[in-house]
Amino acid sequence: MSAVCYAQPPFNNPAGEIVLRSRDGILFRIRKDIVIEASLVLAELTTRSLSDEQEASSDASSPATTDGKPIIDVPETSEVLDPLLRLCYPTADPVFADLQDVRLVLSAALKYQMEEATSVMKKTLMSYMEEQPLRVWAVACILHLEEEATEAATTLLSQEIPASTPPEFDVVSTGDYFRLNQFHRAGGKVAESFKFSEATPENAAMVVPHKESARERPSPYQSRPYADIICRSSDGVDFETHRIILAMSSPVLRDHMAAFFTNYPSVEAPLPSGSRGLPVIMMDAKAAVLGPVLEQCYALGYTGTRPLNLRVAISMTSCAQRYKMQNVCGFIQRCTSWHPPSSSHEALSGYLLASRKGLPDIAKEMLRHLRGDLFEYGYVPEMEKTPASVYHRLMINRRQSLAAMSKLTAVPPSPSPTRGAPVPPKPEPSTSSTPSTPERPKATTAPSTPTRTIEDPWLRGLWQSVVQGLTALGPGKRIYVPGIQQMFRESLQHKIWCKRCGPYVSTILEMQELYWKARSSVMHFDNKLS
Repeated sequence: MSAVCYAQPPFNNPAGEIVLRSRDGILFRIRKDIVIEASLVLAELTTRSLSDEQEASSDASSPATTDGKPIIDVPETSEVLDPLLRLCYPTADPVFADLQDVRLVLSAALKYQMEEATSVMKKTLMSYMEEQPLRVWAVACILHLEEEATEAATTLLSQEIPASTPPEFDVVSTGDYFRLNQFHRAGGKVAESFKFSEATPENAAMVVPHKESARERPSPYQSRPYADIICRSSDGVDFETHRIILAMSSPVLRDHMAAFFTNYPSVEAPLPSGSRGLPVIMMDAKAAVLGPVLEQCYALGYTGTRPLNLRVAISMTSCAQRYKMQNVCGFIQRCTSWHPPSSSHEALSGYLLASRKGLPDIAKEMLRHLRGDLFEYGYVPEMEKTPASVYHRLMINRRQSLAAMSKLTAVPPSPSPTRGAPVPPKPEPSTSSTPSTPERPKATTAPSTPTRTIEDPWLRGLWQSVVQGLTALGPGKRIYVPGIQQMFRESLQHKIWCKRCGPYVSTILEMQELYWKARSSVMHFDNKLS
């Protein structure tokens, strides 16, 4: 029998009429009058527990401590419960070592509807504003404290958001973080209905509806004769299938079935059973995903591809990887690799969803379609379920990529203009009228750029058009550069050009090399996210 462990004073007083037991097994003896005054939720639990204790006083199995006091089990740990109760007792308020502790205690105070404790903890949270406004904003969003979140976001207007993220960014959503960027771009001037922790009507207007074609739908599961086992989805749909197919497709299911039928060799006597008395395997996937995955198991030798809805493909991949269905994973990967996302919004959705489900290969494939300022891609629904740390790392990475590109594509100085010389193309005006967001990255190292003067106006104009194309790479934008690098390099090595033409060929060759340097620079930042 394990020893009973009581909390520190004043929560070990035998005069306490009721006992709270924390998740880690620590017992808190408390006075019911104090609890009833401090918390509406605990008051109801206390009253119900005392009533049940009186009715079952003659029942030896009724829950009670060694001194006969009723126990109420709570999900909080003793590290959270102790300071929370001290805020209710006439004792000194607790001192917190970190904002993480503040968040946990404030969350519990809100949960148990402790008005005084909530007020004290809100003030404690805001005391971190001067030194850690980003963390205060994140905690406020997690707890849906809009007033505190707005105050923290206003403080952040004059600061840069650091490249390293606080631990709360693994809890707060990308949707909240996207709205923080909206708040900054608007200079804090947002509608009264604006909320960080809820999608706004403006967010909904940004969503680009995807019209799924029949070719993008996964093949539905087709029932086959002589089935000898049932795969049951997490939402209760049964799929009659064959053991041999499952064993060939998945070593996880093969081992599971081997253990299952070793313990229950007769198909008439398995614990779970489905239609026609067939044994049942419980699968961790919804029917909309499990059906197409099982259907693909029957196409083990099929090597073709077909377009798939990106969201469905990622969910199918997650299921197939869980059960180590390598052939199914390969099929889906070919579909997503050979049929790229139809829009920049779909690419961003795919990246967030794949990152959240732990699918780095698909995330990297989607990354190739995300260029330029990430905020230009707008809002996608996947943001609400994706941690903000995923989006923040991608945003900082894209900004660093743009900074490196700007250094790399610095245009050589031009000579004094001459009469009748062609005018070089002007840079395209920016389509965004809003100020830049606060995620300005630190300077990054980039390859050195040519500095010599291009005297010929036509050649300089061509150079500028290449530079502008590389710099403006963004959603759906591409640039074409002629593949003549090797040919020009060899022609220069053989010295076939005259003194007048040779410099021109060298400049064209440098433009080609500039393109590959720019691409390598972008890939360098892509690989950092992989």
